[in-house]
Amino acid sequence: MLAQFGMKKWLVGLAVMLTLGLASMPLEAATWYASAPNSSTAPTGTACTSSVPCTLSYALGTKVVSGDTLILFSGTYTDTPNLNTASKHANLTITAMPSVISGLTFTRGVVTSGTDNRPYFSGYTNSPGAAGGNPVFTIAVSGVTLSYLRIRGATYPWDDSGPTGVVRINSYPFTLDHTEVWNGGILAMVLVAQGVTISNSHLHNSSHWAPWPFVYNGNQKAYGTPDVHGIAITNYSNSPVATSYNQGIKILNNTIHDAGGNGIQENTNCYAGQSNKVAYVTIDGNEIYNSAKQNWDSKGTSNVIFSNNLSWFGDHSGNGNIDYGHVAINSPSDCSWTQMNNWEIFNNVFYGSIRYVSMWNTQDNSSHCTNHHTYNNLMYDNNKNVAFADDPVFKMCGDAGSTFYGNTMVNNQGSTRSGGLETAGSGNNVKNNIFVNNGADGNLSSHCYKCSNTGTPDHNYFNGTNTTTGTNAITTCYATGNCAGFVSLAADDFRLLSASPARNAGVTLAAPYSSDLLGLARAAPFDLGAYEYGGAVVPPPAAPANLRIVR
Repeated sequence: MLAQFGMKKWLVGLAVMLTLGLASMPLEAATWYASAPNSSTAPTGTACTSSVPCTLSYALGTKVVSGDTLILFSGTYTDTPNLNTASKHANLTITAMPSVISGLTFTRGVVTSGTDNRPYFSGYTNSPGAAGGNPVFTIAVSGVTLSYLRIRGATYPWDDSGPTGVVRINSYPFTLDHTEVWNGGILAMVLVAQGVTISNSHLHNSSHWAPWPFVYNGNQKAYGTPDVHGIAITNYSNSPVATSYNQGIKILNNTIHDAGGNGIQENTNCYAGQSNKVAYVTIDGNEIYNSAKQNWDSKGTSNVIFSNNLSWFGDHSGNGNIDYGHVAINSPSDCSWTQMNNWEIFNNVFYGSIRYVSMWNTQDNSSHCTNHHTYNNLMYDNNKNVAFADDPVFKMCGDAGSTFYGNTMVNNQGSTRSGGLETAGSGNNVKNNIFVNNGADGNLSSHCYKCSNTGTPDHNYFNGTNTTTGTNAITTCYATGNCAGFVSLAADDFRLLSASPARNAGVTLAAPYSSDLLGLARAAPFDLGAYEYGGAVVPPPAAPANLRIVR
C-alpha cells in the first residue's frame, strides 16, 4: 500500500513538472496566408494556409498571434490595418509571397527589373485637392515588420492637415522594408524617438500639389501652403531618447522624392515640447530629390549621420517658389531654442539646388550647432537663384570642433550675388578642399550673416573669385576652363587627372578622413577634394524620363 501511494505521488509530481515545463515553453511562430478577392487564389474559410488562404481581416483579427508571419498573395487589398493588439500583432511580419520577392531587383527601393506583383493596398477614395486623409497602416504595438508591399494613401495625394501619415508609427521597434508608399499626406509618420528602420523603400508624392514642380490647377505651391513631408519624425509619444546609433532611427537605402514639404524632417524639440528630443538618426545611402522644401530638415536633432546620399533638384522653371536647399539646421521663430550638435556629413553628392547645400537658420547670433564634421562631399551647380543676396553654399557652425575636410565645391553660383563657404569662426578646420567658381562673394565668402569668418583655412585649392585663401593655398591652373584638372566638367566627373595641381597637395589626416568619397584609401600627402586620384567614377543619376506616377 505504501509502495502504491509512493508511486502515485511520484506520477502526480511528474505530471505537474511536465505540465509546467510545457506551459513555459515558447510557442513556435506560425506562418499564415491571406489573399485578396482578385488574387490567384481567392480567400475562403478560416484555414489561412497557402492552399486555402483567408481574408486579411480574418487573419489579423482571429488567426495570427504575436511573433507570427503573415504572407499575402498578390492582389488588391482595401484593408486599412490597425495593428494595436499586442497578443496578436506584436513582432508580426507582413510580407509578400517568396516567388514575388525573388523575381524583383531593387535599387534604393525602386524596382529596376521583374514584374512588380507585391501586395497592393489601394488606400482611400478621395478627390483631387483633398486637405486631409487617414492612415492605411497604423502601428501601435512593438516589433512589427512590413516588407515587400505597395501602399497607396489614396486615389490622389492629399495635404496632411492632421497630420496622420499613410504609415503611422506609434510604437517601436518597427521596420518598413522594400515597400512603396505614395499618394499622401505624410508618407511615414514616426511618432517615437528610437527603434524605427525604413530601408530599401520608395516613398513619393505627398501633398495635393505633387508631383514636382508642384503646380495644381495652374497655381504654384508657395510658402505657407501645407508642409507634407516624405518622412516626418515627431516624438509625440515621449518615448525614451536613443543613446546610440544602433538604438536610434535609421533611414537607409531608400528613394524619397516629390514630397510636398521636406524629404525628411525631424521636429520633435520644436513641436512636441522643449524637454522632448530625438537623437542618433542615421540617414545613409538614400537618393532624395525634388522636395518642395529641403531634402533634410532638422529642428533640434543631435547626433546625426548623413552619409552616402544623392541629394538633388530638377528643373525649377515651372515653379520658382520650391526648393529651399539640401540640408537645413533650423531654429526658426517658433522654436528658437533648438540645438543640433554632433553631426557627420560625409560621402554625399549634392547638386541642382537654387539655394544652399547646408546652412543654419536662427533667431539670434548663435549657430545652434557644434561639432559638425563635413568631409568627402561633392557639391556642384547649387546656389543658382538664392533667396537672399550673399547667401553661401555652405555655412559652418563656427565652433572649434567643426571641420570641413576634403570636399569638392564647384560652380555653385547664379545671377544673384552669393558666396561659397562661410567658415563662421571654424576657419582653422578648413583643409584639403577644392573651391572653384562659388560666387561673387568669393570661394571663401567675405560675407557672414550673424557671424564672423575667423580662423585660417589651410592647404586648399582655389580658382575663381577669391577674397581670401588662407595659408598654403594652391592656385596653379592645369588648363584654361579646367584649372583644377578634373576628368570632365561637361560630364560632371570631378575626379582628378594625373597632372591636376590638386594632387598630392594636402595635409595628411587620420581616420575617418583617410579615405575618399568612393572609399579609396588616401595616400600621403593627400589629394585635395572629395576624390583621391585613381578611383572609379559613380555618375550622378539623370533626371527620370519615364517615372511612373500612380494615382
